[in-house]
Amino acid sequence: MMKKLYTGICCLLLLLCLPDFLAACSCAGQPTFCQSVVNNNGEVVATLIIFGEKIRNKSDGMDVKLLSTIHGETSTNEIFIKSGNGADCGLWTDQFEVGEQFILSLYPTNNDNPTSAYMISSCGTHWLKVENGKVKGKITPSLTEVAISDFPSISNCGDFSPVPSQNALINVFPNPATTAFQIDIELDNSIQGFFNIYDMAGRFIEKVAIEGTNQVSIPYEVEKLSAGIYLVEVYLWSRRELFKIVVGR
Repeated sequence: MMKKLYTGICCLLLLLCLPDFLAACSCAGQPTFCQSVVNNNGEVVATLIIFGEKIRNKSDGMDVKLLSTIHGETSTNEIFIKSGNGADCGLWTDQFEVGEQFILSLYPTNNDNPTSAYMISSCGTHWLKVENGKVKGKITPSLTEVAISDFPSISNCGDFSPVPSQNALINVFPNPATTAFQIDIELDNSIQGFFNIYDMAGRFIEKVAIEGTNQVSIPYEVEKLSAGIYLVEVYLWSRRELFKIVVGR
C-alpha cells in the first residue's frame, strides 16, 4: 500500500515539474476553417484574417508580408506572428517555409497593444495554403479548393463579405415521395456541395454530390428505401440545411 502511494506521489511531482512547453493545450477545435473562425451566430471571431506570405524567420516567430486583408484592420504591410509553445494553444510557426503563401486567421497576443504581435490558434483550422492562385485545405465541410479571388465571397466564413449562398433557394419535393424526390437549387453563382441521406435512427445511407451553375435539379430514387421518414442533409458551400422526407408506398 505504501509503495503504491509513494509511486503515485512521485508521478504527481514529475508532472508538476514538467516544463510548460510539454504541457498539452486543451481546447475544443473545429474541423474546418470557416467553422473555426465563425461562431454559432455567423459572426467572425478572428481579429484579423489575411492573405499573406512568410518573408523571414525569427527566434520566437515569423514575419509575414500582407498581400491583402480579408477581415479586420491593420495599418502595416508586415505582421509579426508569435510562435506557439505547446501550452498556449498557439501554432508553431517553424512549419511554414519562407516564400509560402497562406490565408491566416489571427488573434492578438497582447490585448492592450493588439497590433504588436499576433498568434495562430492551434484549436481547429486557422490557416489555409495558397498555391498557384488557389486556396487549398479544409475550407468548409464541402469545399477544399477555391480561387483566391473567389475566397472571400464563396467561402462564406461569416460576415466579412457578401455571401452568395445565403440567397440560394433550396427545394426538396415531392413530400411524401413514392418513387423519387428531387432537390432543386437556384443560386446566382457556381453551385458546389453534396447531400447526405440518413434514417431516423441516424444511420448514414448515401452521399450524393451537387455541382453546377446557377440552377441544378438532382433526382433521387427512393425504391431502395423502406417506407418511413428520412433526413436529407444538404451542404452548399458552408451552408447546411436539413429536410425531412417521407417515403411512402
